[in-house]
Amino acid sequence: MGEDGERIFKTMHIAIDARMYYIHGGHGRYLRELIKNLEQLDTANQYTIILKPEGAALYFPQNPNFKTVITKTHWYTLGEQLAFARLLNKLNADLAHFPHWNVPLLYRRPFVVTIHDLILRAYPHSAVSTRNPLLFWIKYLGFRIVLRHTLTRAVHIITISNATREQISEYYPELLTQITVIPQAASPTVISTEPSEGGRVEKSTDNAKPNLLYIGTAYPHKNLPFLLHAFHQFGIRYGRTHQLILAGARSIFYDRLLATDTAKTLLESGDLLYLDGPDDATLETLYQNATAVICPALIEGFGLPALEAASRGVPVIASRIPAFVEVLGDTAAYFNPHDIESLIAALHAVCHPERVRLGGRVEGPHPSLISRSRQFSWRRTAEETIKIYRALND
Repeated sequence: MGEDGERIFKTMHIAIDARMYYIHGGHGRYLRELIKNLEQLDTANQYTIILKPEGAALYFPQNPNFKTVITKTHWYTLGEQLAFARLLNKLNADLAHFPHWNVPLLYRRPFVVTIHDLILRAYPHSAVSTRNPLLFWIKYLGFRIVLRHTLTRAVHIITISNATREQISEYYPELLTQITVIPQAASPTVISTEPSEGGRVEKSTDNAKPNLLYIGTAYPHKNLPFLLHAFHQFGIRYGRTHQLILAGARSIFYDRLLATDTAKTLLESGDLLYLDGPDDATLETLYQNATAVICPALIEGFGLPALEAASRGVPVIASRIPAFVEVLGDTAAYFNPHDIESLIAALHAVCHPERVRLGGRVEGPHPSLISRSRQFSWRRTAEETIKIYRALND
């Protein structure tokens, strides 16, 4: 204690594995927002931010206590287990923070890990792989070994939702490591006045229909074939009043999805549009113009696109799964992700012509959605993370 009774914390050297800093999606967004807010809040501790060259081109520290180290080692590789482990051990940090489960087995110093979800435990084939089945399952076994090591060796586990904490408890009931839930948040709106080249249009059309929007990958647990079937049937039953936009980075899973008969039919009719890897400015435009955002996943750790839609007052049509209910409360139109009729009913309720105004948006933003989104804050995420760092420094 100091003379005035306040606690005095010893300065720490904290290393953050930010190799995913530059990627689109939840992990990249988490790192960018966490580090930005840590810089603003923590003027005491020393930080080493470990980046790949792509991330180093985007990140310029504003806090003199933050420095960068660059590595070319990619995640999920043998190099991660060897060369990256050597780099980490050489840094000799008091504490390391890994934003994902892929902690090198040879790293022996104290670390905190953020677990976003355990989807790969429930849906192994959500891993992107073109390998033959034997090699795929060998790699999956490696994932299981690294994950268990990470969870048991961590001095503290952060999860982004209670849903993820429950997933950990289900698969690892014997785990004794303390777990703290620190939610993500919606990022501020980014509206650009310049035309964006961040997304490539799969099917160009002059379609002026109001839009329904899906943002994310096409991994199996995202349930996109189910979405396309339901949307197709919705159009047959109630008229082709809306266009569905799928926005996400191209992958083998998107290739397979867009090659299906249902997708081809919708693309040819102009009822389906695919945007490959939209940047933040393009995503902002998509959110602003959407009648609703659809989240049909079978399992999630959080549901960032749903919260970002809510923060903009855009209605959300979501599968009734624990993560979405936790994040959205009673502000979403829910459906059973195994029942096409349930999704068709939700689409009809949101897109009914009597509720639609010019541009396809329900008139004005929804106050309840915006109010719900304000319960989440990236600043609070960083504050709670710093509390964990300090607690481990006692």
